[in-house]
Amino acid sequence: MAGSTTRNTNAVAESLGEVAEDGCRCSACLRVSEDPVSLCSHADHAVCRAPCALAMFDAAAAALQARCVLSGGGGGRGGRSGDDANGGATVPPTFALRKRTMMMSGEGGDVNGNNEKIVTGVVFIKCPTCGEEAQVPLDRGVTALPSNTKAQKCIDKYKSQQEEESTCESCEEPASFCCSLCKALVCEKPKCAQTQARIHQRRLDHKFSPVPLSDQRSTIKLPKCVQHNQILNYYCEQDRVAICAECLCNGPHKDSVTGIQHPSVSLETAFNNMRQDVESTTKATSTEIARLQNAAKHVIETRKDLADNFTKAREHIEKIFLELHELLNQRQKTLLSESKNIEITSDVILKAQLELLQKHSQVLEGAVKACNMLTHSVNYGLALSVSSTTMEWLNTMLKKVKIVDAPCCSPTVRVFSSAKCGQEIRAFGKFAFGVALSEGKFTTEVAQGAEPIACIPFSFTVKVSNIVDTSGTAIAPALVVPSLSCFTLTLSFSNGEFTFTNPEWEYNENSGIASTLISFTPKVPGKHSVSIGGHEVGHLDVKAIDLTKTKLVDIPNLCYIGAPVSIQVMPHFSNGEPVSKPSLSVIPKVMQIRSSLQRASASEEAPPSVVICDGVTQLMVTLNSVGEHTLVVEGCAPPRYTKWVSLLNSPATLFAFSVDISKCLIEALPSWFTCNTEMKYQIQLRDSVDKPVDPKNVHYPIEWRVSFDPPQAEGARATVDNDAHTVSWRVSQPGKITTLIQGKIGQGSDWHNIKGSPFSATVGPFKGDTARFTTLGATGRDGPGSGAVSQYNGTPLEGLVRINAGIQEIGIPCTGRYRITAAGAAGGESPGPSKAGKGAVCGGTFTLNAGDVILVLVGQKGCDDTRKGYSGAGGGGGGSFVVRRKGGDGKEPLLVAAGGNGANHLNWKTHGPGGRGTSHGSRGDTGGQTCDRNGGGGGFSTNGKDGDSCTGGQSFLNGGRGGEARNPSYNLGHGGFGGGGGTLYEGGGGGGYSGGNGVPLNQCDTTFDDYGACSYNAGTDQTDTTNTNQGDGYVTVSLLLP
Repeated sequence: MAGSTTRNTNAVAESLGEVAEDGCRCSACLRVSEDPVSLCSHADHAVCRAPCALAMFDAAAAALQARCVLSGGGGGRGGRSGDDANGGATVPPTFALRKRTMMMSGEGGDVNGNNEKIVTGVVFIKCPTCGEEAQVPLDRGVTALPSNTKAQKCIDKYKSQQEEESTCESCEEPASFCCSLCKALVCEKPKCAQTQARIHQRRLDHKFSPVPLSDQRSTIKLPKCVQHNQILNYYCEQDRVAICAECLCNGPHKDSVTGIQHPSVSLETAFNNMRQDVESTTKATSTEIARLQNAAKHVIETRKDLADNFTKAREHIEKIFLELHELLNQRQKTLLSESKNIEITSDVILKAQLELLQKHSQVLEGAVKACNMLTHSVNYGLALSVSSTTMEWLNTMLKKVKIVDAPCCSPTVRVFSSAKCGQEIRAFGKFAFGVALSEGKFTTEVAQGAEPIACIPFSFTVKVSNIVDTSGTAIAPALVVPSLSCFTLTLSFSNGEFTFTNPEWEYNENSGIASTLISFTPKVPGKHSVSIGGHEVGHLDVKAIDLTKTKLVDIPNLCYIGAPVSIQVMPHFSNGEPVSKPSLSVIPKVMQIRSSLQRASASEEAPPSVVICDGVTQLMVTLNSVGEHTLVVEGCAPPRYTKWVSLLNSPATLFAFSVDISKCLIEALPSWFTCNTEMKYQIQLRDSVDKPVDPKNVHYPIEWRVSFDPPQAEGARATVDNDAHTVSWRVSQPGKITTLIQGKIGQGSDWHNIKGSPFSATVGPFKGDTARFTTLGATGRDGPGSGAVSQYNGTPLEGLVRINAGIQEIGIPCTGRYRITAAGAAGGESPGPSKAGKGAVCGGTFTLNAGDVILVLVGQKGCDDTRKGYSGAGGGGGGSFVVRRKGGDGKEPLLVAAGGNGANHLNWKTHGPGGRGTSHGSRGDTGGQTCDRNGGGGGFSTNGKDGDSCTGGQSFLNGGRGGEARNPSYNLGHGGFGGGGGTLYEGGGGGGYSGGNGVPLNQCDTTFDDYGACSYNAGTDQTDTTNTNQGDGYVTVSLLLP
């Protein structure tokens, strides 16, 4: 074991490139030993007394202390380094500094709680090379270990060589660099530098930091202890001085009372700790400096902001006073103008009043004259007769005429006080006979759906009713308009007002309402008041377009090349509300839109066009290249936006796609085509991300073509419809064919295959390799009805068969060799031990020509009569017939598979004969015989013989209907369709080319196989089996390809 450890250590040293003598190096750290000691009997195994041996000693002592604390007693022989749980761990050399001191004596010392006794136990540490243990007293520590004189001589020799010439620690070359921390020497070879880096990384507690040896010559020789002449490798933390290993173990650096060593660490560790403390303090100082600099920066910015604010405040004050002076000047002009207007209006009113007074005076003067004439009349009787009427009229006129006082004072003017700086200056006239505005009822009306928008001309109506003068008397209609015209109508805004002098009023005598239409163009958004003569009569809420809230709507996720896309621009007001539909038509008058279209990897495309449709602003975008496009839309809408501003969701991303021919496909392409039948298919357009494309979105030409392999496929022709994206073809010759469908976009581009092209298919008479004719669910004597052909949907016979009286007909679309297999139906069962015969199965190869009509009768199973307590027997099974129609009514049998006889009476054990194959001969195409209690099976040409209370089956030429069991009290065994015979006691005969004979009466345990119906086969490569098919019959037809 020791030899193995030594070899491993040497191997490690060699792998690291260490070439110094083994006797000079510590077995633990592999560095040149300082004060080497022996842990074993081998002189070549040396360990540094400190820190290596000291670390092992501290680890063993710590393990021993832990056991004593846990067990409360002695620890046997003491701690063994490397064997205990904590053996071999690195423990600081301050193990002796504990709150309690341990007293361990001999092999089994105990622990006492006093601080006066010194540790006298021992521990065991192992040699790292051979594992041999060394006994170390706890009270003396590593100072008790013997020095390794052989290693010390080797080290002295090595150091003398180093002093003569500094060589690399990994090779024999002169050293050029050394580690700035541990002074390890290395030459200029990169390999040696890498080796030292690995040694430092694995074995030492610091990184290899090489510096030029020329800069470190004076520091290579480390300072030594003046007392012990050893290198100062340790640092006493309590005395704060560098010490050597001897000082650490036997020097004065111990507690004077307890003798416990002061806490100490390696000199490098102390330096690293000091460096970390300095770096931490420096970092904290740097943080504080940064904080102070930020605070100073903040103060500078605050001073700058304060100066800017005071400058703006001064400018604002100057602006306010300038505006105030301008407002006063404007008010002066307005008051003078209004005074002039009042003067003119007053003159008009006074003139009208004067005319009215003169008119009333004339009327009254006429009345006075009439009264004077009455008083001076000599005809007293006449005067008395008219005096009452005259006086009544005079009193009436006096009531109507109201003497109006003359005008009193001149117009009075209100001005604003200093406490309400900025309040509007209003002026109005007040006359004794003027309009009393405070008595009137004012309303402001806006047309339905209209709303005032900044910078857009707008009109509204002001209406006034209950028009009276200052005394509360209604104004005469003729005076309403002149009276109202003297008042100024004012629209007040935040930055000024609109003044409408002498607006045109209209008066409706029927409603008593005066109205005027005001048209203006608001410039400033917000709520504004409407005043007449200083009286507020309503408000207008002027809105403004906010381009930062105006957005694009109906942005498509996908666009297609060449397809125009319409994107609507939806204006929004500053409050976030969209512009209502009635107002959209006027928005283009103030809002301008411009846009651009760009690609990330291409030059700028043509910009979209801006169109106005039904008052709605729309962008018509047409993308002409595939990929991602960026749509940038900007607007300009005074007064708020005098420059171009991006809309809310601009820029927008548009993705353009085109049809990808390689991803276009035809769904559900069949693997079989029917001869001489046009096969038409729709090509499904798909884009480059394999999404369906609506043909309406395709605004560029796409061409399609179809080709075949072999190119000279007989009768193969194809047509394409490029507009409808459909292809169709027709092939007249059966066989294997490969179809290639290709397309291209635009002129000059290459042809590309659609997805799945080319594809192979078989051209044949059916929509599949084998057509199978069945009974289509029919049972009993009669075959399937004409509507049953729908059951062939989804099969190779879909759309190819029609039914006439139960017989199925199919046209042969192409000439070829066909393999036909037919199976006759089994007979019906009875309740007794007798079993029904099964149908024959026959096959052959036939040459059929295009245009041939084949008649197929599929035999149906004979009816069962399994009622308990009855003497029933089974009906005969129908035969299956394949017949080719010849000219006129001619019919040529190709293949007939015979059906089986029915089972016999419940007391007879004789089984019904099965259908016979063609190898068993034939009795001609006639019907079968009867035994008097059953019906014979129908043949090809003639019917089967009738029996007692039952009939024989009909021949194929007579329709193939099954025989009837006419006495249901005894039997229900009808013959199956296909010529099966009915029955009474013995089973009915099966249908076939030769009908089956009824078995003799009252037979038991006798076989009559030769009584079975016979089959027929006109084909080649014939196959047949007797008594095989159970259940209904069937017929299969398949084309034999060349």
